[in-house]
Amino acid sequence: MLWDAKSGMDVFLSIARNVTLLLALAFVYTLFIPLLRRFPQFIQDCGTGVIFGMFAVLTMLDSTALFEGVFFDSRHVILMAAAMVGGVRGGSIALLISGIYRWYDGGIGLFPGIGSMVTALLIGVIYYRLTDGDIHLRWGHLVTGMLLAFVPMVWVLTLPDGIGLTLLPRIALPYFILYPATTFVLMWMISLSYQRLELTEALSRSERRQRAIFDQTPLAILFLKPDGTIENVNSSMAQLVEQEYWQLLGKHFRDVNWNWDENGQDTVEIVADMIQSARNGQFTRTSFELVRNDKALVMDTTCLPLTDEKGNVSLIIIEAHNITDELSSKQHQLALEFERERNQILQHLIADASHHLRTPLSIIGSSTYLIKRQMQMLEVIKDPIMEKVQGQFARMEEARIDLNEIVEDLLNLMRLDNSSQYKFVTLDMVQFVRDYVESYYGVASSNKQTFEAHFPDEPMLVNMVTEVLRRVVQNLVENGLRYTPEGGTITLTLESTATDAVLKVSDTGIGIPEDELPRIYDRFYRASNALAKSRKGTGLGLAITKKTVELHDGSIEIESEVGVGTTFIVKLPLVEPIALEAH
Repeated sequence: MLWDAKSGMDVFLSIARNVTLLLALAFVYTLFIPLLRRFPQFIQDCGTGVIFGMFAVLTMLDSTALFEGVFFDSRHVILMAAAMVGGVRGGSIALLISGIYRWYDGGIGLFPGIGSMVTALLIGVIYYRLTDGDIHLRWGHLVTGMLLAFVPMVWVLTLPDGIGLTLLPRIALPYFILYPATTFVLMWMISLSYQRLELTEALSRSERRQRAIFDQTPLAILFLKPDGTIENVNSSMAQLVEQEYWQLLGKHFRDVNWNWDENGQDTVEIVADMIQSARNGQFTRTSFELVRNDKALVMDTTCLPLTDEKGNVSLIIIEAHNITDELSSKQHQLALEFERERNQILQHLIADASHHLRTPLSIIGSSTYLIKRQMQMLEVIKDPIMEKVQGQFARMEEARIDLNEIVEDLLNLMRLDNSSQYKFVTLDMVQFVRDYVESYYGVASSNKQTFEAHFPDEPMLVNMVTEVLRRVVQNLVENGLRYTPEGGTITLTLESTATDAVLKVSDTGIGIPEDELPRIYDRFYRASNALAKSRKGTGLGLAITKKTVELHDGSIEIESEVGVGTTFIVKLPLVEPIALEAH
């Protein structure tokens, strides 16, 4: 039986019911959006299809019959919206659910009904692809709704016996009212839901980032209410007081166990004064020392108030920064600068003094030479006074020689502080040392001592500055000769390891007291038993030796026992053959 539309009320009541169902769909889907967003996209799309498909069935259950088997409802809007939101998967599942029910409902409008549902799905899929799934384009919702209004009217023309031509004038206005408006409203509500969810997620991400920054900052931060109650605290502050941050929330500042030692109460009062100043709107900053577990921490602390729109203090922020390491580093830098400046002043002093001393030393040397010649001419005079003069002259000459040695040693030390002036050459360490120590056999023999030297058969290539490295061998061997008694032995041994040439100089001399070994390389320092044995020596020889070894990137060690003897061990890096060829 053809729908006679006794009054237009049936259609408009149907429109009202469909609008209500669509609003219910938007509300329900809004509730499910946060849950669906927790799952992968595939699950989201399938869930969207199920929800929209079920509501499409509900609209068909409450549809208005235009003719037997021909129904007026809003399922086309729901199917198109399912594809616009859930893509091909979401739309297909909604079509499958609603299509099964429409197939079950049957009637002469079955195939036009199914065809119009598929067409609505295709419109939604095309929109989804063109907009890349963006459901926020509201003008697009209105356009697709108007386009969708033509779909059922086109398919109704396929009804047999001219039924479609009869129905078309009567359904055109309801479709053009229902579909554009409901599509726009439905998608607008879903779009708002997505916007709220995206905004909520963005805020949540921002809060997590801010919390991460808040917790990871080295500053210990405390948020207080004006009454002193702790509102928030970061991990650095919690670690500072050795408590969990949740244990601090809601407590009053004074009720917290700050785990501070003797000065703890004083510190609490200092911070309390800062909080009071903040209540009065004042910014304060101070530094104080915390003593916790026998460890001193220097804290740079600031306290600032935050005010509301009315100018009242609503929050107090305390920031404490541990500057102990920074102060230590600055003190270390200052110490290094001081040492550097001290060395520079000392070098200038040594250079100036050495150069100024050389002139009078030259004059003294010339004068003593002339006096000596004149005294040789007067040797024929056997006068006791002359013998005293000769003794005084001999002591003066000895002092001049000692002073000259000191000046030369000071200049050598100064040169070693400026390594850029030296030129290194690669030579055989074995041949270099063997050639230099030949003369010491005779010296030792004349002192009634024994000098021994042991060398390997293979060469040992070393980068060296010959004029200064020779002084190392000289100082070590001559020290052994000087402080070894008659009948003693001085032994020089040269050997190699995988990486170093090793020079050992041992003696059976007086040795060095153990408590004086750390100072043996200090400038002008001489061991107490060495001073008692001999007045010879400037006290600069071992200082020069150590500086020279360091100039060659080597190391020097000492082993000594009083009354037994001393052994110096010098290690210099070897040059590999391939490095020698490149050189």
